[in-house]
Amino acid sequence: MYQLYVTDGFVTRLSDGATIPFADGNVDYEEFKRWLAAGNTPLPADKVAP
Repeated sequence: MYQLYVTDGFVTRLSDGATIPFADGNVDYEEFKRWLAAGNTPLPADKVAP
């Protein structure tokens, strides 16, 4: 499972806490895209207090 990161362009893999950049060719990002294509939806990003 994944969670969108507070900063656009990143996602967090919840199984190990890895922050994954949205970069084509990145093995972890490619895995995330396959996960999305399988019909999954990441959790929303945590809200940042103003």
